[in-house]
Amino acid sequence: MIKCFMKSFFLLSVFSTVCFYQVFAQTPRFGIIAGTELSNYSINYSIEHHEYDAWMQRNGYDKGFSNFYSKLGFKLACEVEFPLSHEIFLVPELVFMQRGTKQDQIGNVIYDDNSRDTIFVSYSETINYLQIPVNVMYKREISPDVLICLYGGPYVGYAFSGKGKTKAKDGDRQWTNAIKFGYESGEYKTFDIGLTVGAGIEYLDYFLRIQYTHGLENLLNWDKANYNKRDDYQRNRSFGIAVGYLF
Repeated sequence: MIKCFMKSFFLLSVFSTVCFYQVFAQTPRFGIIAGTELSNYSINYSIEHHEYDAWMQRNGYDKGFSNFYSKLGFKLACEVEFPLSHEIFLVPELVFMQRGTKQDQIGNVIYDDNSRDTIFVSYSETINYLQIPVNVMYKREISPDVLICLYGGPYVGYAFSGKGKTKAKDGDRQWTNAIKFGYESGEYKTFDIGLTVGAGIEYLDYFLRIQYTHGLENLLNWDKANYNKRDDYQRNRSFGIAVGYLF
C-alpha cells in the first residue's frame, strides 16, 4: 500500500510541477514556517489491553490502559507556492514535525535481584518525522492587504528517531528508551502516509495557519500468527497552529 501510494504521490507531484512550468510564467514564492502540534493516536487495540482497563478499575484507578492523551510538540517547515491561477496554488513543503502521545498504563518492573513489581506509570513518547505534504491551496482576497486561504492534500512521512519516557506515579523512578522502527513485531513502521486539511489568514507577507493531519497508515506491525491482533491499528493524528513568512 505504501509503495503504491508513494509512487502515485511522486508522479502527481512531478506532473503538477511540470505542468506549472509549461503553462504558467508567474514567479513562485518561498515560505518559512514555525509552530506547534498537539498530537495523539487513533487506536484500536485487542482484548488484552481491555483486560488491563478492568484491572485498573478494580484497583481504584479511573483511567484505563487504552486512554491516550495529546502531546505537545513543535514543527519547522519550508514551502514553495507555485501559482496555478490567480487564486489556486500548488504548495509542496518539507516539514520537521514532532508527534507522539501520553498514556497511563500498568508497568512491570524487574529489579537486580530478579524480583518483580507491578506499578502504575505515566508513559510518553516523542517521534521525530520528516514529512513532505503536497497541498492545493485556495486564496481569496478580503481586503487589499489581507487574504484568507483553504488548503488540503496528501503527505508522506519518514520517522527517523523516537524516544519513550516512563515515570512511576508513586515516586521519582523513571526510565527512557529508544523507539525501534522497522517491520518486525513490536517495532513501529518507518513510513507514514496521510492527509492534511487547513485554513489560514495572510497579512502582507505574514501568515497564520491552523491544520489537522490524519495518518492513514497503521503504525503497528502485528504478528500474523496471533489472530487477536489482526485488527489492531495505531494511526497518527494531530492538530497544529503555525506562523510563517513568505519571500
